[in-house]
Amino acid sequence: MKLIETPTTAQSSSSTNGAASQSSVDSGPMYLAPAYMFYVNLGSLQVAMFTDCSGIGAKRGFETIREGGVNDHAHILAGPMEYATVTLRRGLSLSSVLWDWFEAGKFDYAVQRLDVTIYQYTPELIAASGDASGSDQKAGAVKTWSLASAFPVSWKLGDLNSASSGLVIETLELAHEGITLIKG
Repeated sequence: MKLIETPTTAQSSSSTNGAASQSSVDSGPMYLAPAYMFYVNLGSLQVAMFTDCSGIGAKRGFETIREGGVNDHAHILAGPMEYATVTLRRGLSLSSVLWDWFEAGKFDYAVQRLDVTIYQYTPELIAASGDASGSDQKAGAVKTWSLASAFPVSWKLGDLNSASSGLVIETLELAHEGITLIKG
């Protein structure tokens, strides 16, 4: 992985008095994290590692207001945040934990909400942590995201095909109430 140094301060000039001011920016080394090094913790559920995690994201809504007599621009107002669903994939196993979680609340809508944590790792930080066994989930994490009150909204099993030599993939899609960057 390539290590990129980032500046510790940035100079900016003030338009009112011409004096320079200091503002803080990211400091220290920046480790580039490979996409294959991640771990997902589903609250208290014990599940196998996932092979794919996609859809982590947020989008801010906005509203455009056109003011009468103002023809050179429109006013843009910030709106509420919207959170994308997160999709998890893994090879089918003997465990029924994901199916049981999805099926909970089938008749009474009392879904089991869990706080989901996604750890993104980099080899350099794992080596620096001294936890080569991987027993400490937080060691070596370059970014950690938390999904608040997540619950499954879709479960899907990959195609079963007697002519295929590939693995059967189990897919779980999660809705959540918000994403927080815990470490980064």
